[in-house]
Amino acid sequence: MAKAIRFFHKGMTMFDGSAIASSYKLFQYQAGTTTKANTYTDSGKGTPNSNPMTLNADGRLDQDIYIDQSMKFVLATSAAGDPPTGSVWTIDNALSSEQLWQTLAKTADYTIVEADRDKIVLVDATAGPVTITLLASATAGDGFRLVVKKVDSSANAVTVDGTASETIDGATTSTLSTQYDSVNLVSDGSNWHEFLNIGNTTTLTDANGNESIILSSTASAVNEITVINAATGNAPALSATGDDTNIDVKLTPKGTGNVNVSLGGLELDSKEVLVEATASQQGEIRLYEDTDNGASYMGFKAPAAVTSSLSWTLPDGDGAAADYLRTNGAGILAWASLPVVQYIIGTSTTDDSTTSAAMQASSLSASITPSDTNHKIVALVFAPTSAVRAAGSPTDISTNLQIRNTTNSTTIGTAKAGRVLTSTSSATADSFGGTFIMGMETAPSTSATTYQLQFSSATATNVTAKIQGSTQGPAMMLLLELSV
Repeated sequence: MAKAIRFFHKGMTMFDGSAIASSYKLFQYQAGTTTKANTYTDSGKGTPNSNPMTLNADGRLDQDIYIDQSMKFVLATSAAGDPPTGSVWTIDNALSSEQLWQTLAKTADYTIVEADRDKIVLVDATAGPVTITLLASATAGDGFRLVVKKVDSSANAVTVDGTASETIDGATTSTLSTQYDSVNLVSDGSNWHEFLNIGNTTTLTDANGNESIILSSTASAVNEITVINAATGNAPALSATGDDTNIDVKLTPKGTGNVNVSLGGLELDSKEVLVEATASQQGEIRLYEDTDNGASYMGFKAPAAVTSSLSWTLPDGDGAAADYLRTNGAGILAWASLPVVQYIIGTSTTDDSTTSAAMQASSLSASITPSDTNHKIVALVFAPTSAVRAAGSPTDISTNLQIRNTTNSTTIGTAKAGRVLTSTSSATADSFGGTFIMGMETAPSTSATTYQLQFSSATATNVTAKIQGSTQGPAMMLLLELSV
């Protein structure tokens, strides 16, 4: 069942010429006939109006009149009979403008007349620009509605022009430039107003007929954008809606253009992740913790004053354990190992001695397990030493020292501590010292490697060489694994 649309408003005053039609009768017929037809008091057609309807003493309708078909209305005096033998006026083929529009085709300049009320003027400007001039608003009266639509694809514009100085939403003209652009107008009795300004189903235009939004279609579309307004203190929303559960919203600039967020930062779920730089603060990027733990964040912030703009290029992939990021001075970052990968310290508080000229093992040693055979192993040893002569000869009172890789049987550093006496020196003499020895080699393997301090007497005759780890020590060995 068709929905009824209001045609006459309750309280509307009708006239017999210049006089109020007090107590006159309004007959309702099917269009073009004298067959009575129902009109209704509401759009749901729940209650039919009386037929004829009698105006009150002020010539007004006491009920709205809703129609669901083309109608004929006849106004007659109360004495005219039923059916009336005469009429004050007749409106035939009456159609609600909300219920049914009529079209009017034009290809050249045209001036709207009163009979064009509730018409859609379809303008084909293929042959050249067309101007549609509106009738005077005073003549049209309050509520006169009209649509002008450009139907061709040419570049020729359709101009809608108000009479004399009358305006359309404050402008003297409205221009339709694109095929299927339209302007929907209503008169207030003095000027014209746009109550709806759209193009076709793919184009939304502004008051000047310029494209504002292009709507493209997808035949199988099930998702769409919903625009939601908001009350005071709340933000309007642009949301993805539709049949699917989880849908992204895409913002795609044209060419090399950017997506701009002006005057403020960027929030994700009410948390600011990008802080705008202002006169009182520098820009900042924030990364938030798991929401189960709270709303704290860690961020990266630019200096308050930047000498020159700079971007860093990150390395491809991850580094090894304990690596760090290192710049090349030109903004290129790379993973690098710490120079000192590891260190081992060994000590000895034992006093060792020998009278042999052959190298003997001391109590000082340390072991290290290299992590890379490209690395260097550096051994640093501090040894408190002494050499004692028991007779007047020899004159070379010293201790020979070496750092020995006992795992691979290699010597990586040597030193000598002591002194040389003249032949006339006293029968006995002592030589004391603190000797520093350093040795280095490429890591022989990634297995545990032991380094040991070894020592001997400079001569096997009457000279005792000592490592005094207890009395002068401790003796110390530092092993370093270096990545350089």
